[in-house]
Amino acid sequence: MDDRDLVAGDRFHLHLVLHNPEQADFAADAYVLLGVHGDFWSWPSWIPLEDGVDYQAVFCGAMTAQPMTLLDFSWPAGAGTAAGLEFYGALFEPSSFNMIGNLAYIEWEFR
Repeated sequence: MDDRDLVAGDRFHLHLVLHNPEQADFAADAYVLLGVHGDFWSWPSWIPLEDGVDYQAVFCGAMTAQPMTLLDFSWPAGAGTAAGLEFYGALFEPSSFNMIGNLAYIEWEFR
């Protein structure tokens, strides 16, 4: 995220960069969860976790970096306030739960 403390009118830009320093292409399943005070939603459909876990198959060419935008909008007025919100992201080998790299974590708030 470009900004982790949002107010009305701020740009909400959740993005990631797939970076592949290797000589071979790779494919992965990308998982991103939004955590709101113990409840979770799964990207890209943003379904509640109790309804399942969604993900997106991704591809990254050898020795490249591929930016991806997950959300991009202006934070609306009148949304109230909340702190301690979280995004978790991880890549897994396709059709498995063998994680590639490390879990990413971002905490954010709006006011």
